[in-house]
Amino acid sequence: MRLSLRTKTIAGTALIEATLLLVLIITSLTFINALIEENVVKRAQTTANLFSSITRDPLLSLDLASLEASVEELMNNPDIAYARVIDSQQRVLAQRRREGISERLFNPDTSVQGIDDSVYDTREPITVAGEYFGEVQIGIDVTSVQSSLLQIRNWIISLALLEMVLVALFSFGLGTYLTSQLQSLRQGAKDMLKAIPTHDYKSVAIPIKGRDELSELALSFNTLVDTLAEEYENRSGVQDELRELNRSLENKVKERTEALSNKNAELENANKHLKETQQQLLQAEKMAS
Repeated sequence: MRLSLRTKTIAGTALIEATLLLVLIITSLTFINALIEENVVKRAQTTANLFSSITRDPLLSLDLASLEASVEELMNNPDIAYARVIDSQQRVLAQRRREGISERLFNPDTSVQGIDDSVYDTREPITVAGEYFGEVQIGIDVTSVQSSLLQIRNWIISLALLEMVLVALFSFGLGTYLTSQLQSLRQGAKDMLKAIPTHDYKSVAIPIKGRDELSELALSFNTLVDTLAEEYENRSGVQDELRELNRSLENKVKERTEALSNKNAELENANKHLKETQQQLLQAEKMAS
């Protein structure tokens, strides 16, 4: 399949731009994911540590009212999906959860990317002198974070697509500009082939656009055409001079040939006359004898 220069220019520019955009998108999304990951995990750990510090003493003293109050106070944070306090026997001493959050088996998350229920689950053990007395379990609602991340991804992809379209338009304009001068050169070459039989090179000149390498090439082409036209005129003049010289030589040869013919005729007449005179003298001598 034969591709034009304009198509190659557009395809090459688009390929380079697509590669750079792909690298930029991957780098941006990786950075954003890492930033969100760090912020969510750090916040969850900080909240769990703070919550465990608050509930340590009520848990040790089994002050259920204080535990309930601590859980209720933590739930005032709008991003907390649920919170619970359990003892060393894995019994729930106090818990609260948002409406719409169902009771399920606790499974701590290690990263935001692995969340499938929009809740980041984490825990913090409550220990004293290395002895385990229980733990706190909390879930942080990351719906807004995931929504913002999705919007950022869509925004980045939309910008990338828009840039691809702009690059394609720019490449199309650049390819059209570059190939227009080349089209003129190609048409000029075709016109030169047509002008060879008639030697009408003056009509082959092409227009010069801009002041770049292509315009210099077009100028060189026009110079070549002018040189060919000048050489043809010089050759035509020399050929005319040769033809005139040949005619002159032919006339001179003809004149010399005619002159020689006339000389030969005179010599023949003189020789004939001489022979007749000799015969007459010989006849006279015979008569005298």
